[in-house]
Amino acid sequence: MADPPDASSIKRGTSNMTSCVGISEYVLRVRAARLITMMGLLQERGRMSASQLAETLEVSVRTVLRDVEALNSAGIHVHAHRGASGGFELDESATLVRTPTSVAHGRPTRTAEVLVSPHGRQVASLVGRPAGLRYRRRVDRRGWTAATMRFSSVDSAATELLSLGANVEVVSPNDLRLQMHDVAAQVARLHR
Repeated sequence: MADPPDASSIKRGTSNMTSCVGISEYVLRVRAARLITMMGLLQERGRMSASQLAETLEVSVRTVLRDVEALNSAGIHVHAHRGASGGFELDESATLVRTPTSVAHGRPTRTAEVLVSPHGRQVASLVGRPAGLRYRRRVDRRGWTAATMRFSSVDSAATELLSLGANVEVVSPNDLRLQMHDVAAQVARLHR
């Protein structure tokens, strides 16, 4: 049996072998991009289940679990929550640096602070709205949870928040709070 040729005897460009270095560099770049995308999703949308992340990232649930473990190992804390409304949530201290504009519309992005009732949290998890609602750990005396939501226009934010009806209260900004008041008053007039 002949010995395999050493690397110096193989001419460049004539080998049919794929470069292992090229493949591993590609895999590392793809994984790094996926980890950053996962962080962005968790930052934008708040809590997401492993299956939601897997579907969005177009990978298996097992890959999502490995990626969450990799983020935690790197010091980027992703909290796991069990139960029907469970999922993964990015720690409040972990954020990506992003430009303050909406990619879709090129308009400045603002943040609303809201309080959501326990029933509102259930509704939001079932219907998937309002989009981008991110819960905080603080809970007020009524049991309502503080949350934030990024938005580019007051009208679109009001529409999203109205999906929770009376189970959401806008704390700030004031122009969104006034818009919610005006829409609620219009709805009340229609239903006299």
